[in-house]
Amino acid sequence: MERKYVYVEDLLKMGREMGILPLYTKKALAERWGVSKQVVQNWSMRDENFCKPIEGLVIGKGPYYPLCEVERYEKERGLKSE
Repeated sequence: MERKYVYVEDLLKMGREMGILPLYTKKALAERWGVSKQVVQNWSMRDENFCKPIEGLVIGKGPYYPLCEVERYEKERGLKSE
């Protein structure tokens, strides 16, 4: 079986093109939306339509939310990013 290699730069480019990157933490979402981290935490626990995190990503502190989910949620809630 022939091995195919993918360069990190190519993965990042694909992620941006697919609307996955950048990834956001709850802290980053709070900064983007101009609210406190506690507000984002409350929304994540109480709103069933809150951004869906990427599952299985184990680096640093998560969860991590992809750009496409963040933009979907912003559109549904009428949120504006700063």
